[in-house]
Amino acid sequence: MSRQTLKHRRTARPVRQELVFASDEKYDCREIPTALALVAAVAVDTGIGFGPGYVTELPGCIPGTRISAIATYQPTLWPDDAESVVGMDVPTQVRWLLPLSPHEYGLVRGKGIEALEQYLERDDVDVLDLVRP
Repeated sequence: MSRQTLKHRRTARPVRQELVFASDEKYDCREIPTALALVAAVAVDTGIGFGPGYVTELPGCIPGTRISAIATYQPTLWPDDAESVVGMDVPTQVRWLLPLSPHEYGLVRGKGIEALEQYLERDDVDVLDLVRP
């Protein structure tokens, strides 16, 4: 995605993004390119980059799962300075894709992103498990 120039969601400045996707070993890694293509299609179709905490419905389910929505965050598994890549003509942001189960997506739509974050922490949800209920 870093070759695709998008608009920053709030400022409309040009921005590029790299999308990071992680899962546990139960998920068939051959499906990951398809999953990333589903997510990238949303940004390319709208021309707008993903902001932190942005939630969107995908144009279909991630193959082999019931996941049909994602939330985007700054990378949380790496140091804080992993959020952006500097030294390029257009800033490149790194976004971690958090797949949302139908229950989690419903929670976000009904109560907001903060409610999702509280649920994930309270119930110790394994966000790398793509076949979670």
